[in-house]
Amino acid sequence: MNARMRKTIPVVLVSILALLILSGCDAFKRSALEGGSEVYVILEGPEMQPMKPLISDALEREVLTPQPEQRFYITFGNSDSLARATKWANLVMMGALDGEDRVSERIGNMLSAEARQGVESGDFNIFQRKDAWVRNQTVLFIVARTYKELHAWLSENGQEVYNLLAQDRYERMKDKMYSFEEQDELADSLRLAHGWHLRIPHDYLLVESHRNPDYIRLRRHYPDRFITVAWRPGEPDVVRSDSLIAWRNSVSGTFADPSHVNPDFLQKREVTIGGFQAVKVMGLWETKSTLGGGPFVSYMLHANGTLYLLDGMVFAPDREKEPFVRQFELILNTFEPSP
Repeated sequence: MNARMRKTIPVVLVSILALLILSGCDAFKRSALEGGSEVYVILEGPEMQPMKPLISDALEREVLTPQPEQRFYITFGNSDSLARATKWANLVMMGALDGEDRVSERIGNMLSAEARQGVESGDFNIFQRKDAWVRNQTVLFIVARTYKELHAWLSENGQEVYNLLAQDRYERMKDKMYSFEEQDELADSLRLAHGWHLRIPHDYLLVESHRNPDYIRLRRHYPDRFITVAWRPGEPDVVRSDSLIAWRNSVSGTFADPSHVNPDFLQKREVTIGGFQAVKVMGLWETKSTLGGGPFVSYMLHANGTLYLLDGMVFAPDREKEPFVRQFELILNTFEPSP
């Protein structure tokens, strides 16, 4: 079990008891069920009930598509639910060392002496183990010395819980997405023509290569998904959300199906892509006619005298769209600018 927390800490091994419970050859383990956005959270007892809204706030983040969808969906259970929960891809178990509920006692018994001492001192609070009971699984153990300290830690560190689950979900999705017929030849031809590189999953077709403005557009059907990469000379101080939106509207206005950003539904963040500072904007695109719309995610960055716009958009009115937004985030984060 690897300990992750606010400080840099050494790897902490679970006790012999926990190893007996969690051990087994990965080759003979079944693959996890409910492997997408579903999270099983195991906690128990009246003292643990105040933790539910905290973990919900940390994980159940909305994405407008335009219907509100969530990054993760939580199912709460107790020790009686554990047999079922251990088959899920995302599992969180929560407890306190002085807790009298069965889940807290179980977690306490799984900790090594070193890990337990770290929890008692407040140095260790969250432990991660992958493929514990099934393959393609992430299990988080969140524990503090007391219920009160657990509540305080979770109040301050919900982002860390989200990051661990989200990153592992990205890795599982990335492995699956690029395990079958990744389009290396198409990616290499775009690198040769334009200098930058993007990993392209199977079934995406190059449908447009445009000059003045410079951009390329990839498309995949069923449902319709589009990836656009645009570039132009520029300075780093232009990397702002308002510049991104204006550029995106300008480029998408040249499409055969011209669209624009709805300014009323925007989420903006500063991020990095490949070590380069970038801005990220998520929201809704709409066609200028009445054909439709949907969610998009865009990035803007500067590298070596060039500005880049990276965009993914999906039209899928008959199904959940958050998984496609997450796919765009994954694909666009493989981008490497021209050297």
